[in-house]
Amino acid sequence: MTKKGKKSQKKTSANKSPLLKNDNQVLAKKEEGLTLHEQKAIDSAVDFINKQIDTASSSLIEVGEYLLKNFFEGDLQKVQNRAPRKGISLRKLAEHPDINMSFQGLSNAVNLAVQEKELGSVQAIGQLTPTHKIHLLKVPDLKEKKKYVSRIGKDKLTVRQFEAILVSDGYSKPRGMAAIESEKERKLLRSGFQKYLSPFEAIMEMNLSSLFGMPKTNVKSTYEAAKKARKQLDKIIVDLEGKLKLFTHISR
Repeated sequence: MTKKGKKSQKKTSANKSPLLKNDNQVLAKKEEGLTLHEQKAIDSAVDFINKQIDTASSSLIEVGEYLLKNFFEGDLQKVQNRAPRKGISLRKLAEHPDINMSFQGLSNAVNLAVQEKELGSVQAIGQLTPTHKIHLLKVPDLKEKKKYVSRIGKDKLTVRQFEAILVSDGYSKPRGMAAIESEKERKLLRSGFQKYLSPFEAIMEMNLSSLFGMPKTNVKSTYEAAKKARKQLDKIIVDLEGKLKLFTHISR
């Protein structure tokens, strides 16, 4: 083989050399619809959010402010835009296997941060607790939000008092005894019998579609808890069937 032929062979072999590790990563991220830079942004967000949640001083507002700045460039209009977003998004962040917040939790955090900016000029906002602010998310109109903030500051409303006002004004649903309209059901609840039925009713009313929005770690924990609950439910059903057969026998 001539020297020219050997050089040509070497050149061809060089062109067929394996991709570098970084090149593979870039291609992998492109397949997922993300660049390497975007994936790093999501990884950094996961680290920040998980640290916030793990500390006693964790704050949904702080998480929301981080996401507002890094995912929406601080633009409130982009948050309100419901069109699907390319690149990094809350949905892609929620799909990260290591994140400890659901998509709904991330959305609430961003909405709290937006609300904080919108109400920044209202003097009484500093008197609201984080729980006041979470309940305030139920009010869609900004003017109404400002009225409620002023009222909370003026009347020194507790969270429970504010929640009762939101129920009265139709922004929130009643909970506990106030949510039960039937006097018969109220008597059952007062007798203590309802506490045995409530867990089963809660399972029947569970929105299973919400499970698909959970992070991987939460799904695994929920799966393990559900398996244990199934064993207990099977035992309860067998015991109840035995009681019913006994009552049927006695009534005869």
